[in-house]
Amino acid sequence: MRNLQRIAALGSMWAVLWFLYSTSDIDYSWALMCLAAITMVLEYLAYQLGIAQGIDMYRSLTEEQRKEINKIMDNNND
Repeated sequence: MRNLQRIAALGSMWAVLWFLYSTSDIDYSWALMCLAAITMVLEYLAYQLGIAQGIDMYRSLTEEQRKEINKIMDNNND
């Protein structure tokens, strides 16, 4: 679900920029490439923040909660 939301948002940005620049004689393909590069950097930073928050949340759990999480993860890896 989350990936679908990201794809929809990125696709919408791309479509709006394409629509705005498609009526112009000036080549704005550089703007679209910059948008793609900035988007990739933002996705990487969001991923890193998610990892850091997940680790912080795991560390704040009680031992019993950690065991339950580990059990769920072990079952998913099988």
